[in-house]
Amino acid sequence: MLVAALCLATGATAGTLQEGLVTHFAFDGNFTDSVGNITPTPVGDANTDAAGKIGSGALKFWTYKQAGEVPEGQQQFNYLALLPAEGGSDPNGVLALGTDVSFSVSFWVRFNSWSGDPSFFGNKNWNSGGNTGFVIATAGDGRLQWNYREAGGGRKDYDGPGGTLSGGRWHLVVWTVDRGGRATSYLDGVQVDSRAVATLNAEQNWTPLSVEPAGLGLNIGQDGTGSYTDGGGVGILDGELDDFGFWNRVISASEVGRIFSGGLAGVNLSAIADPKAPSVGAISPAEGALNSNPNGAFSATIENAGTALDPASVRLFLDGNLVPHTLTPAGADKTQVTYKPASVLAPASVHKYRLEFKDNGSPVASKSTEVNFTIANYTDIQLPAPLYLETFDNTPEGEIPEGWTRQNYTTGPTDNFDLDNPNSSSYLDWVVLTKERFARVFDNRRLNVAPWQVVNGQVLDTLINGSLCYGESDNRGGNQYQLLFSKDFDLTGKTDIYLSFRNIYEQNQDSLGGVEYSIDEGATWQPLLYMVDGPDINRTETGDIDPVATMTTPRGDAAKYTNPDTGETTDGRWGSFIGVTEDRYPTLAPFISARINDNAVEGKRVEVLRMPLADNQPKVRLRFAHSGTGSWYFGIDDVGLYSFAPTALPSISISASGVITFSGGRLQSAPSVNGPWTDVNVATSPYTPERSGAAGYFRGIR
Repeated sequence: MLVAALCLATGATAGTLQEGLVTHFAFDGNFTDSVGNITPTPVGDANTDAAGKIGSGALKFWTYKQAGEVPEGQQQFNYLALLPAEGGSDPNGVLALGTDVSFSVSFWVRFNSWSGDPSFFGNKNWNSGGNTGFVIATAGDGRLQWNYREAGGGRKDYDGPGGTLSGGRWHLVVWTVDRGGRATSYLDGVQVDSRAVATLNAEQNWTPLSVEPAGLGLNIGQDGTGSYTDGGGVGILDGELDDFGFWNRVISASEVGRIFSGGLAGVNLSAIADPKAPSVGAISPAEGALNSNPNGAFSATIENAGTALDPASVRLFLDGNLVPHTLTPAGADKTQVTYKPASVLAPASVHKYRLEFKDNGSPVASKSTEVNFTIANYTDIQLPAPLYLETFDNTPEGEIPEGWTRQNYTTGPTDNFDLDNPNSSSYLDWVVLTKERFARVFDNRRLNVAPWQVVNGQVLDTLINGSLCYGESDNRGGNQYQLLFSKDFDLTGKTDIYLSFRNIYEQNQDSLGGVEYSIDEGATWQPLLYMVDGPDINRTETGDIDPVATMTTPRGDAAKYTNPDTGETTDGRWGSFIGVTEDRYPTLAPFISARINDNAVEGKRVEVLRMPLADNQPKVRLRFAHSGTGSWYFGIDDVGLYSFAPTALPSISISASGVITFSGGRLQSAPSVNGPWTDVNVATSPYTPERSGAAGYFRGIR
């Protein structure tokens, strides 16, 4: 909730925010460009009948996945074309990007019924991220993503956390592209990513290249082809988009914050004036955020205007309690306010920050901003001190740890070792790489972390510390099948054994990642985890996993290799890549994990796997397997063996008089059994809640 007043104006020249704004659509009952440069063409039945986030209307866009699903009298593709091929007119060439024009785009969007990765705005053929052009889209898990590739350059991608765009709520998306530098992503006024997109030559100098594919359009609600369904798998039925703006410059973080604040107040971006007193630009968490970082950190930028901030006046409250904050200069006339709680906030708990400040004017102007937010429903993984831990940090690049072994059945040359070349012999096998080389040789999607990975009360912003061990398939042709075996670990006298490791895995429709262990020096193997694409898991008529069919069905697109024991060439069945013998396939259903094809985020997580037969064993060995045909990758870090002492669950009871007794955790309350749940911060056991006359619910949580 924005409490402070906004300085507003009317017309397209309200202030500096409108500098470089070359097109703006308010979608208030028409498709008029308020700047006057673009004459768009609605395709199909696209209209402005939706209730707008700002003003009286919004663009309604939709795509049916397949022609057979289109209702009588409707069109399959319904969107707004800004430039040909399907329509649109730009007589002044303001949307021409050439080889060096930087740009920014901003829009509000909401949707609730979709499949796959439909485009919100783009000019490329989205059937492949390797095609020239750009696209801003979502994905099957409701995340924000974009893809960018210049002609002759490498593809660049951003994949945000799942669920941050979907759910039928309005969200502000802003994407800025400095053609010679970085692309920066903002969601609901908050910067969520910034990464390099410039193409560099051998001397590391910028090489300007085109990002405009020939023969395609620039469209809102579709990709550049205007007909993207990815072969009938992608569609969106209820897309709505409002207050679309495009600049031929990079707008700043504070300007993004003003767009977001203006939108909350019902003011479109053409009418947002320069503030006359200090104002809040970017702020995090965003108002109404539902999947906030468990660390609960606060950040806001206060930007001076006609008057300046009085630093001594700044006060920050969390849930009504004054908290210590830090003020840091953030460039000319800007101050950043930050605070981070001492520990993570409870899963799914609801909170409110309130920021208050004054200026140095006469009379003094006072302002305040409130943000209500909900912490993500995360799990805090509690790991004790490891029995054994392999970080790979002491292993030279190109090698594997002492005592570990590897084996491969991978297509490719065997005599050209070069860690900077993914197609060289260096990547036939699993190989240790530093994080620096990993980020430099491969694309940034490999560095993602699934939300929210919390270990021992710390939110992880990376899964790689120093070095990792890595199996590459993505950039290679032919077949890849790579095996990594640990040394034997002596767990004599140890019980309740678990394996935990940081999993840097991306699923492809023709790949498998497997983890197993042995207690008899590899003579037999025990199951832990088999990661495969969800559609490649065979199921019974009741929907249960059929492990036998899953492991024995031939897969035409999967890797093939010659089995050294039989001399036969395998047929791509998943069972040919695992160590467990076929007679035990009926027991494997609990270990088969459906992962999402081409999802660069969800597979990157901390795994914790029980090893029941490893208790008190003197020779415990691990087996990591990866198979594919140009099928992404499987990396691991911080591979540890742990003994988890059994812990009691929290207990809670209530007496006839309403006194609550609890132990083994903290007490939370909610007005409904479905939440939202918040910590009872003052509660100690026994606890007597205040009687309000309304129903209340309590739970113990660890």
